[in-house]
Amino acid sequence: MGKKLEGIQRMLVIINKLKERQRYVPREELEEYVRLRMEERDATPVDIRTIQRDFKDIEDLFGICVRFDKKRNGYYINEEDSLINEQYERLLLNFDLLNALDKTSNLHTYVLAEHHRPSDTECLPALIKAIKFSHPVAFDYILLLSGKTLT
Repeated sequence: MGKKLEGIQRMLVIINKLKERQRYVPREELEEYVRLRMEERDATPVDIRTIQRDFKDIEDLFGICVRFDKKRNGYYINEEDSLINEQYERLLLNFDLLNALDKTSNLHTYVLAEHHRPSDTECLPALIKAIKFSHPVAFDYILLLSGKTLT
C-alpha cells in the first residue's frame, strides 16, 4: 500500500473515531484505536507523533479542526471551525468503502459497490468489517410497500 493512501486512510480513521464520540478522546485511546484500525489494513504501524502530524493534513484537506483540551485531557473535533457537512461524510464513506473493496481482499466477491447508495449508510462500515473478518451478521429486514410494513 502506498504511503499517500495509508496517510489518507489514517486520517479517515482519526476522523471517524473523533466523530463517533460525544466526549473528548484521550491520547492513549486514540493512538490504540488508530493502531488497531491500521493493523487491520496491513499498514505501517503508527505512533502519536504521526497522528498529531495528521491533524494538520486533516484540516488542510477536509477543513476539520482537531484540537486538544488540557482540562479534559482529550482530542475533539472543533465543530465551530470545521466544515463537516454531508459532502465530506459521503466522501469519507466512499473512500473507506473503496479501500475495503480493493483487489487484495476477497470483499469484492461479496459486495457490489454501486454509484447510488441509500443515504442511511451508518452500518455499512461495520458490515464491511464483519465480512472482512468472517464474523456472522444478523439483521431484520422490513419491506415497505405502498405505506404498509411487511416483516
